[in-house]
Amino acid sequence: MKEQCKRNALNMLQGNSIKSFFLFCVVSLMFYQGKLLAQCNVQNQTFRSGEYALYQVYYNWGVFWFHAAEATFETRPALWNNKKAYHFVSTGKTLPNYDWFFKVRDVYQSVADSATLSPLWFSRVTSEGGFQVNNQYTFKQNVIHSSTQNSNTPRKTDTLKYSGCVYDLLTAIYATRTLSYNKLHLNDTVGICVVVDNEIFPLTIRYLGVEEIENKDEIKYRCQKFAVELVAGTIFTEGEEMVVWVSDDQAKVPIRVEAKILIGSIVAHLSSVSGSAWPISAKQP
Repeated sequence: MKEQCKRNALNMLQGNSIKSFFLFCVVSLMFYQGKLLAQCNVQNQTFRSGEYALYQVYYNWGVFWFHAAEATFETRPALWNNKKAYHFVSTGKTLPNYDWFFKVRDVYQSVADSATLSPLWFSRVTSEGGFQVNNQYTFKQNVIHSSTQNSNTPRKTDTLKYSGCVYDLLTAIYATRTLSYNKLHLNDTVGICVVVDNEIFPLTIRYLGVEEIENKDEIKYRCQKFAVELVAGTIFTEGEEMVVWVSDDQAKVPIRVEAKILIGSIVAHLSSVSGSAWPISAKQP
């Protein structure tokens, strides 16, 4: 299983699974503290239903910066088989003045058990540069029932077996936010397995400690910092790192994500957050 995960991860980063900067941002927000998630039994005291976060995505080319896209993350209450659950919804879209270059219209949804954050259901309906994907997963005990389709491949149904814990993209983001940082030391390497495009991948990151940053709105935040070493692929340069800053407080909200790509770089900034369970106390006066 471990070797299969490694092969799948290399194929994903070198192939076409990451089709745009927005999918990159969605994936990158989840890269922290994964090694603590060996089992799907997370006790959440970090976020609550009603939380809504908006991110502004910028593209950099030389001395020029372009406000290219927006991404949102929302937590809603739900019922799944008469049990309380979270309904996570994330959307991404390029702004009208950027659509001519690379039009993105993405909707990700997932449902997770509210008591354990075990993934129950996931949907990805995306259109990125004309490439369309429509995937759904239903999670049972150690089995994922999948239905996948994209612009190049007709619809396929499959069953994936796994051991331990495997997350969908959105549930992984929220599950990792529930954990404390006190078990991590500088340069610790951690990981988490997720299902993407009908394959299971391990995602690995490096902990870089605490850093104060100034966001696009000129507000300063004390953050926990993480980096992901990238493999050469469709938009990434080999040896570069994707960096994520997360608020160093009980809310643990991702504040900024950035990475160099083959041409230029991209940065996603937190624009606003509402309905959070805790105040963003990492905000500096």
